[in-house]
Amino acid sequence: MDDQFFCEFFSRKQEITFNKQISGEISTAIQGGILEYVTNVISLPIADYLQYLQEMPRTSFIQPSDITQISHIELCRLEMCQAFERKGYQGLELAEIGEALHNDGVKRAKNTNAKYGENVKGAQQFGLVYRKDGKWFLSCLGYVYPLIDESQRDALISRVLLRDPLYSQLCVDAMNKDIIIKDYVEAYVYGSTIERRVGGVFSFMKIIENQTQREGITLFHQINRK
Repeated sequence: MDDQFFCEFFSRKQEITFNKQISGEISTAIQGGILEYVTNVISLPIADYLQYLQEMPRTSFIQPSDITQISHIELCRLEMCQAFERKGYQGLELAEIGEALHNDGVKRAKNTNAKYGENVKGAQQFGLVYRKDGKWFLSCLGYVYPLIDESQRDALISRVLLRDPLYSQLCVDAMNKDIIIKDYVEAYVYGSTIERRVGGVFSFMKIIENQTQREGITLFHQINRK
């Protein structure tokens, strides 16, 4: 296991460098470099990432904002990348993201579009976008996500999720015992959004679990929704 590679992956070192090089359309050279990086990320077994996760010291802890809240999971993946492409890869506010996601020409109130645009926060957990100076930008991974096939997309985001404070904790716990997603959500969120957030968190965890199964390993105990 290459500790230096995993250290740089979990710190996002290379992705931060790529993000600084991107402004609007990207060059063929930069795109090639990002695709090579993605190939390297998904070529290493997810079991190695999980092992590193168990052994590494905790550097971040779960915050209420880490509890996934989405309308539909696909809005956080390919559709989000396509929305930024339609807007010319510029930095966007939530209302602009919501409008681009709808993409139907219908005029909606700004707050309605902004609410729909909040799906970008799920895309952030997938590593496809990042926030800077109050606006959201497509990340280097978001640029190339539409260019890779579905199996590569799943392999990529399942690994990226392991960097998130919530999903790293869920995975470490699930490797040692049965877990109930609702227990984690209720520890940080109150009110009517609990059930919806439980569904979002569960669907993200299933991406990781399904990827481990595709790679022929069973590392987790039972992952229960509630």
